[in-house]
Amino acid sequence: CNLSGGGTGNFLYYFKGENGGLQQTFFNAVSGLAQGVGLFLFPMLSKKLGRKKVYSSSLLLPHIGYLGLAVVMLAAGGNFIGLGVAAFLPGVAYGSLSVMQSVMLADAVDYGEYSTGFRNEGIIFSMLTLLSKFASALTSVVSTSIYAAVHFGGKYPNDPTPLAQRGISFLIYIIPPVLMLGAYLLYRAKYKLTPEHMAQVKAELEERRGVLTSEVAAE
Repeated sequence: CNLSGGGTGNFLYYFKGENGGLQQTFFNAVSGLAQGVGLFLFPMLSKKLGRKKVYSSSLLLPHIGYLGLAVVMLAAGGNFIGLGVAAFLPGVAYGSLSVMQSVMLADAVDYGEYSTGFRNEGIIFSMLTLLSKFASALTSVVSTSIYAAVHFGGKYPNDPTPLAQRGISFLIYIIPPVLMLGAYLLYRAKYKLTPEHMAQVKAELEERRGVLTSEVAAE
């Protein structure tokens, strides 16, 4: 998911000319607002629809947005207002996913205690920072490699060739949805810490803690 979001960051190369800075600011503002909406909606939708549906929707919703981005770029000449509107859905999804990651890590902490008897909050939550840094570094390597392959940059970075434009398009609305689809399939196939399973895990942990408290009190 972090890799996918990093790919979308290459949008800055689509905004050029005298109003390029203003267009980029508008796009960033829309994306930031959308992520805020995703953060706000996640807890409410999780209560009404359940985490499974919210998780799955957060991983699939960006595909609609990326399709919209492709249509705007190809059919509307990259109109920056159209791009901002189309980018709203991926932004909402990424805001929701940022909360989703924290919730999953909290479940991993409980499951780790359930499985091993030890609670390693610091180690598990530090993985989020590590993975974010790794994703950012990998995104930079992939983006730079594609820029080099399509000869983007040089003397005229603000006037990319058709080949360079196709390379940037590939980074923006081909790679991100493919990665999001992979994340969705991985979640559906391998993620076992479902709300139902975690309810059993937490009940078992509470029982263990109650027994331990009773034993300490008896001593």
